[in-house]
Amino acid sequence: MDFFRELFLRGESPQKISDGASDETRHSPVEQLWLIPIALTLGFFARRYPLFPENAHTAINAFIITISVPATILQKIPSLTFSPELALIAAMPWIILAGAAIFFIVLGRLLKWPGETVWSLVLVAGLGNTSFVGFPVLMAFYGSDSIAYGVVADQLGTFLALATIGSLIVATKSPVQQNIHPVRRLLTFPPFLALLAAFAMRLGGLQLPDSITAPFAATLTPLALFATGFQLRFSKIENNAAPLAAGLFWKLAAAPAIVAFSYAPFLSNAGLPYKVSVLEAGMGPMITAGLLAVSSGLNPRLAGLMIGIGTPLSLISTYVWQLWL
Repeated sequence: MDFFRELFLRGESPQKISDGASDETRHSPVEQLWLIPIALTLGFFARRYPLFPENAHTAINAFIITISVPATILQKIPSLTFSPELALIAAMPWIILAGAAIFFIVLGRLLKWPGETVWSLVLVAGLGNTSFVGFPVLMAFYGSDSIAYGVVADQLGTFLALATIGSLIVATKSPVQQNIHPVRRLLTFPPFLALLAAFAMRLGGLQLPDSITAPFAATLTPLALFATGFQLRFSKIENNAAPLAAGLFWKLAAAPAIVAFSYAPFLSNAGLPYKVSVLEAGMGPMITAGLLAVSSGLNPRLAGLMIGIGTPLSLISTYVWQLWL
């Protein structure tokens, strides 16, 4: 773990930078898994009882996009460096995202799906929950030594891909605010602005104090899960059955299979880097990517179903994958 701390971070433990929590509030990664069903369930029932306004999720989503996500970017990105020998692990999420774009664009044309559905799937099925779900799963299966490799996949792969390619997809494919030029939308998109600021800080050797970014970053996962549960509508599954099935197939089966077979010649299949790459490829849909799809009008109902169903299913599918590995 000292190797990882020296290589990737500037004086902070990987768990601290990954969950944004203070020493007093941090829990073990496996314990954090309980937040997934609890927050989803709370959100699901909050709308079915008169506890919140009907459109409460709109305000929650706005807070996540403008405050929680930028805070997480400003917390994570400036403290990263890169090591060439870990390039394959970092490249995995980019490969899966590129494959998802090809797969869903071709499938969408064959089945005549609307563009909002196709790009929703590219975002939500193309990016995995490699940190909040990924770290606890890795800890449970392979112990603490696997977390270092998981953070590489998450921060140099998934999160960076979301902040760049994800922002670009939202800016160019969102049906919301069509009167605004895509370039202007991208340049005024809070996560993208935070990414530019984070890179500038990285070049200048600067880092915002964790006491500023961590409290806001810590709101990302619970609020995103709650908002997803709030918007979940199982009664509407039939309207999105085919895209939902395709998205879950890609995320939970095809993506880890592609990594398993393509990485085998380069990484020892008995080593942690290989096992972590395969399992992280098969993690459930990324919650933040789902919130981006929802807030930008990219088939919000499908995005919510992908998160609400794909997240718990991934706990089962990753268990099956690790038995094979």
